[in-house]
Amino acid sequence: YRVSVAKPFIVNSANPAIPGGAAVVPLLAATKGVSTFSTRDPNPQFNGYFSYQFFDQEANLVPYQVGTYHGTKKVFNIGGGVQYQNRAMWHRDSNTVTKKIDTVTTNYVTAGLDVFYDAPINKEKGTAISLYASWLYSNYGPNYIRTFAPMNPGDSKSTIGGNYNSGGGSSFPINGTGNTFYAQAGYRFKNNLLGSYGTLMPYVMSQCSKYNNFQDLMVTYDAGINWLLKGHNSKFTLNYNNRPFFFQQAKTDPIAQKGRRGAVILQYQVSF
Repeated sequence: YRVSVAKPFIVNSANPAIPGGAAVVPLLAATKGVSTFSTRDPNPQFNGYFSYQFFDQEANLVPYQVGTYHGTKKVFNIGGGVQYQNRAMWHRDSNTVTKKIDTVTTNYVTAGLDVFYDAPINKEKGTAISLYASWLYSNYGPNYIRTFAPMNPGDSKSTIGGNYNSGGGSSFPINGTGNTFYAQAGYRFKNNLLGSYGTLMPYVMSQCSKYNNFQDLMVTYDAGINWLLKGHNSKFTLNYNNRPFFFQQAKTDPIAQKGRRGAVILQYQVSF
């Protein structure tokens, strides 16, 4: 189990300073009908994650797990967690008493369940399978969406225009108010498949999210292969990602999927 009480930083309430010493322009306190993180002094945030480990135990010396043990352990875990912060979010909406537009604060809560299975198929050969799946419920207030772009060299703003679009470059709406299901699966080939150059581990993964202000599901697909030169200590990863693009021309239109985009990512990891 892991439990914590954190005191978050105050969310930045101003635009970055303009080069040349121009004045900093404050952002609006909140947006009508769209929830954002409040810039008021934040309340404490409560976090908890609890799991039952049926077989081999995972290490707990670091705040994350390795993802796969490459056939050296048999792991089967079921877990659940929750994160809560009182009055963390705000938006502008009609006051039920005065009927005027006012700032409305809401609580932030996220809860989820996950399952992890990682085990050898043939210990002598080193073959193994790794499976992970999770369900996540998030409530950041009405119409909250977070767009994420891993290692994005392009402009974070799309030039397509409209009242809303899901961004340029490699960005896509990774999180928001609603429900998300995520799953991944990988297979590790035998030891020394490539001789002294290690072995391979192909994988697939997918995320399916239903956000409260999207007309369509947000579904991403990934497929790739790890070239394990020396386990997690030295490896290359080649990944293909296919993601949807969402667009809304006017505020009265639904936010709907308008197509899909792809990205190829090559990365190298070294750990010691």
